[in-house]
Amino acid sequence: LGRDEGSVLSRAMTLLAKMEGCDIESLGYEGNPWEWDFRRQHSESKPKILYDLTQEDWDALKQLLVQNSIWKRVWIMQEISLAPKVLLTSERRSLDWSVVESLLRMGRHHTDAYHHSFSHGTPITITSSFSTAQIIKTQRELCRQNIDEPGSSLVDVLSRFRSTLATDPRDKVFGLLGLTSNDLGMSADYSKDINVVFTDVAARLINHDENLDLICQSQWQSFGSPERRPDLPSWVPDFTSLGQSKFLFAQRGIFGAGRAKCTVPVQVDPFGNLFLKGYFISTITSDKDTFHVLKRDYHGIWSGPAEYETMMDWWAKTGFTDNKYAPTGEDPFQAFWRSIAADCQGPGVKRMARLSDEDI
Repeated sequence: LGRDEGSVLSRAMTLLAKMEGCDIESLGYEGNPWEWDFRRQHSESKPKILYDLTQEDWDALKQLLVQNSIWKRVWIMQEISLAPKVLLTSERRSLDWSVVESLLRMGRHHTDAYHHSFSHGTPITITSSFSTAQIIKTQRELCRQNIDEPGSSLVDVLSRFRSTLATDPRDKVFGLLGLTSNDLGMSADYSKDINVVFTDVAARLINHDENLDLICQSQWQSFGSPERRPDLPSWVPDFTSLGQSKFLFAQRGIFGAGRAKCTVPVQVDPFGNLFLKGYFISTITSDKDTFHVLKRDYHGIWSGPAEYETMMDWWAKTGFTDNKYAPTGEDPFQAFWRSIAADCQGPGVKRMARLSDEDI
């Protein structure tokens, strides 16, 4: 870990060792956090606090588990994920990695191409300090699985470690192949151009999954960014991107605009152009004069008889006469209600955000 300026790393290691066995999401409370009732200010169910972290404590943890340069090296991620035993060492102290994993023992989170390290609503102090550790814990568990278990897909591995850095951009792919249970036939070939490697990866992922999620649900979206690699085909993710994009919420059953699978293998010409078949319908617009826009509360929820009457007026104006909603095969009213209640960008900390004009 390098030099320990101001003994910050030692402080963090001492704190982690002291908290060993406590789940970090319980913030050091005693008992099962899912049985507590925090909604009542004076509830007797409030648990006993076992420890209390100061801002200096959180800063020390972040410097140890996030800001240290080793966590940004893509090859280090492969080594630490595959190592039977990991020991964190600074100039003043050492700490077994199992202590860190013991703080994340609830195991409710599984980081992949569509899910972050922690669930929505987790305090930022936790996510900003333990997200990297959660990712490594996930990958180490998957690497220790039996050969007959699902393992790690290539797209999940690339997504987990998209925030790492590499001197050679191709190592953002080649340096992680050892962690996937299915490399899709890829091998490290440094004679290939960077754009050729990225295009090859993208085509293999689409062919394997038989859908275009890599394009429309990509964590690496960098379209229009001046930092995007020049001459990289527009449909190919820039795997050197740190992946801070916003994409539509991955409730797979609520989008039915096309078939579940696309035709594979996809056709890519020597210039990197991807050929697809589809229909250009037109631009989706909103008739605000016909459909009255409802206001929601802080949590994005409608309530009250007036709101219900308005929504039923919307239903009447849709003019559905068929017994089945063709795109999904469901009951028309169910499809309408699903659009009202479920279709969204994603469940944020405060509220569920509706699709914006840009998303459409």
